[in-house]
Amino acid sequence: MAYSTASGNRYILYIFKWARILSLWIGFFFVFPTDAWVDDYLVRRHWNSTDGLGESYIRHVSIGPSGNVYAVHGTINTFSFLDGFSVRTLSCSTDIGAVYEDPEGNLWSTNSNGLQVYHNDDWIHFAIP
Repeated sequence: MAYSTASGNRYILYIFKWARILSLWIGFFFVFPTDAWVDDYLVRRHWNSTDGLGESYIRHVSIGPSGNVYAVHGTINTFSFLDGFSVRTLSCSTDIGAVYEDPEGNLWSTNSNGLQVYHNDDWIHFAIP
């Protein structure tokens, strides 16, 4: 079967169009491999008691304005402070709620009696009537 010149040109242009699209997709995946892209932009870190947390179970997690992460544990009298490089544990009562950091760097929390602020390595309680 003979093709006319007009339909033959359309067919060739159609093939070239799809070849270009396919080569762009192949080039994209060779230039930007998906595994490398994920590894570079999604850094995941798992912290547990072997890294210095008081225990692996965490009841409350909060992030302060400075980027520090505060983790309140289950049944122990400490909460953990993560700055991205290391873990510190600080004392607290077992009925502490989530720990929040204010813009000045003070740590606040709630307990069964009201509010409390962490100051000079101790919690100062403010009863709510």
